[in-house]
Amino acid sequence: MASIFTKIINGEIPGHFILQRSDVVAFLDVFPRSSGHTLVVPTREIQYLRDLRQEEVSSLFVVVHQVARRLHEILGCEDCSIIINDGPAAGQEIPHIHVHIIPRWPEDGSTPLTNILPINSLENPDHESLANLADHLSF
Repeated sequence: MASIFTKIINGEIPGHFILQRSDVVAFLDVFPRSSGHTLVVPTREIQYLRDLRQEEVSSLFVVVHQVARRLHEILGCEDCSIIINDGPAAGQEIPHIHVHIIPRWPEDGSTPLTNILPINSLENPDHESLANLADHLSF
């Protein structure tokens, strides 16, 4: 069965993309930890980082770098938390490798991720706001 990320990539469910390539995409997390929280995802559905081909790893991290720069340039964030939960024991909830890029500001307490702004409602993502932000961040 296809992961939710594969369904987003294939257009089966809404996604707020800021970058789309044939091998890697970047879209906004619908339950962001902060404004601009982006997921960078290989288009090929693979659970573990270790199972990606070398060229996929390279592409993935080139896009992570580009997105982090874009978030800093457009949103003016001070820093970013860049996180991979590589497998269930590491807290991975969706079995499709992905990288979280979470913009951070001094006002969020500069503390571990679990202590920053609460997650928005898990039931009703604000798709209109996400679409507007995705348009603003797209490149």
